[in-house]
Amino acid sequence: EVRELLAAKDREAQARLVAQHHVALKHRVSQLLAAAISFDEAAPELVHELSRTLGWEVGALWHLEQPASSRQVTVWHLPDAALAGLADHLKSLASVPDPGVVSEVLRTGKPVLHAGDAPLPIAEDLPLKRIVRSAFGLPVIGEGVALGVFVFLDRGAHTVDAELRNTLVTIGELVGQFLRREQLEEQLIQGQEDEIVLLKRRIHERLVEELDLKKVDLAVLGNQAHLAEMRERCERVIANLLSRELGGVISSHEIRTRLVKEITDEALGLGPLEELLLDPEVTDILVNNKDRIYVERRGKLELTHKKFISNEQVRAVIERIVAPLGRRVDEANPMVDARLPDGSRVNAVIPPLSLKGPSLSIRKFVGVRYSHEDL
Repeated sequence: EVRELLAAKDREAQARLVAQHHVALKHRVSQLLAAAISFDEAAPELVHELSRTLGWEVGALWHLEQPASSRQVTVWHLPDAALAGLADHLKSLASVPDPGVVSEVLRTGKPVLHAGDAPLPIAEDLPLKRIVRSAFGLPVIGEGVALGVFVFLDRGAHTVDAELRNTLVTIGELVGQFLRREQLEEQLIQGQEDEIVLLKRRIHERLVEELDLKKVDLAVLGNQAHLAEMRERCERVIANLLSRELGGVISSHEIRTRLVKEITDEALGLGPLEELLLDPEVTDILVNNKDRIYVERRGKLELTHKKFISNEQVRAVIERIVAPLGRRVDEANPMVDARLPDGSRVNAVIPPLSLKGPSLSIRKFVGVRYSHEDL
């Protein structure tokens, strides 16, 4: 009984040490991600830290991008000529090896362990695979999508128990959240449509439901005091919706503030046209469809990256412009002329007169008077 008690205590002590080790590893990964400016900067440190701490001789990270066939590979290995050859081969692969650990992880979305005397599915043309006895693949998951794969290789036998596997899955999710956040921020900065527009559309739909914006009298939006109050309410709700939708995926305060402003503008103002109207170099704005917005700068017409989330949103903006003037636009009156408060001239056309969706043109009012010297 004494021996059994001592053995039980020893197992408990070992379990506590293992748990502490796993917590420390997750904490270290979190530190590396927090200190990194970009994923490219974090990747080498992550591969080195995980490989060294877990005791694998070679570690690699496949960073998958769009399209999925393109990828970047980061590799670390112990100082050894044979392992250096294996690392060089991994770096030179033109595509994800199939059959292989990486492709198996991508198919299943789960960690994969190969260990023993059976040939390892690394790459068919790799002579060094005969000396590799263990391989472990770990998916990097961001919002349910595989964004990358960690692969660890060793000439010795390795095991990965359930607790360690769960810890590594959590680490893969942490890395995936970091990578996903970076992708979303890049998309927003570059003005790409894709998921940013889809995100804004989801937030806008929930905003309409929560504040019941469909019942808001358009005339109210012409009252500056009421509009300021409504904007403040909208910004609070949008910030909360973004937190629920994304959590910590977008950590940049600047990016979140920009998202809140753009969604608020789409809900209560002129959407993506607000920024163009404030640009002193823009003299004309032409909206040919929800995703075709042109501007004239210094006499030259150019396509912008600005986009409405839908044609319905273009229609809503037109109605906001004409409603304070007592005008209306509908199927019976599909064309309307109006002026903005600053004097800018507006012409709008909607279906059925417009075949491809609502169109809008704004000739901005020039606030500077020309003198005879300018002529």
